[in-house]
Amino acid sequence: MNVFQNAILTVVWLFTIIMCADLWTDPLINADAGLSERLGGTGLFISTAVIAHLIIKRILSQSQKKTDN
Repeated sequence: MNVFQNAILTVVWLFTIIMCADLWTDPLINADAGLSERLGGTGLFISTAVIAHLIIKRILSQSQKKTDN
């Protein structure tokens, strides 16, 4: 993979880490969020990031194959 592809995938994972960190810090509005709610949200963010990673990787590899031909 080239630098551009790595940068896009890195942004996806950094966004996921930021969202998970934001979920685990106690927000002022929803300070009574339970552990199961936080774990569910974390799982949702991570699974979304994995799917986005795979989709982006497939799109970029297909576009690279088209340019090679």
